[in-house]
Parts: sequence; C-alpha cells; structure tokens
Amino acid sequence: MKTLLILITSLCFAINSFAQINETFFSEVQTLVEKANGKKIVDLMGNDTKIDHQIFSQDLVSFTHIGLGKYGSEWVFDYTGMDFKKINYYLWQENSNDNLYRLVIEFGNNVLVHQHVKGEVSDKRATSSMEMHFLAKDYDKMDQIFKQYFR
Repeated sequence: MKTLLILITSLCFAINSFAQINETFFSEVQTLVEKANGKKIVDLMGNDTKIDHQIFSQDLVSFTHIGLGKYGSEWVFDYTGMDFKKINYYLWQENSNDNLYRLVIEFGNNVLVHQHVKGEVSDKRATSSMEMHFLAKDYDKMDQIFKQYFR
C-alpha cells in the first residue's frame, strides 16, 4: 500500500511538472511573438500587411493581419485542435522584412483553421501547418525554447 501511495504521488508530481513545462513553453513563445505585433510584411500577393496581433497557446493559435492598401482587409486566422506532441518546426527569415523571422510549425495531424475577414463568416478548413512572426533579435531565444521542449 505504501508503495502504491509513493507511485501515485510520483505520478502526480510528474504530471504537474509536465503541465508547468507546457505553460512555460507557451508563455515564453507568446512573449516573443507578441513583440512582432505592429510590424509590416509583404504577403504572398505582394501587398503590404501589418501584423496586428498574435496569440500562441495550447488551445488556440491566432493571428490577425491587416492589409495596408486601399482595399486592405483585416484577416483573422484561428487554429484549433493542435497536438504539440508531434511537430516539426522551422525558424525562417521573413523575406520582406529583415527584422523578422517566421516560426513555422508542421503538425503530425491536421488542425482546423478558421480563416475570415474580421466580422464575416469563417471559412473552416483543415491544414497541417501554421506560421507566426517574431523579431530577428529573438532568434536565439526562440531556437533555445523549441530545442529545450522538443529534444
């Protein structure tokens, strides 16, 4: 009985420790991507775009880009259903802004993305990857965070 109690206590500490690592990981990444809010990039269509906000959590990854042209719109991308246990990640320099890098995450399973112009009906689709931006000066810190969590 004593052995069972010790085993259960150890398991509880291990689960709690894993949860704290998760919370720390998401908090640290959120801090870094948040710094890129307000920065400008050029989107795939060649339009100037501003990164409005980025949210990185275990349950929701979200970002909003605002088109800066005459007909620019505010696009919202909300990702749900992510499994962060099996991912590949890449840190790539943003082509249109030397002061930014992209965090690209490929998931082992498809996730649901709700992509829409703010205030309009969401277009839901499955995807296996997502990307966010962070400052180039934070490259080493972002790399360290991911290497620590995904050894």
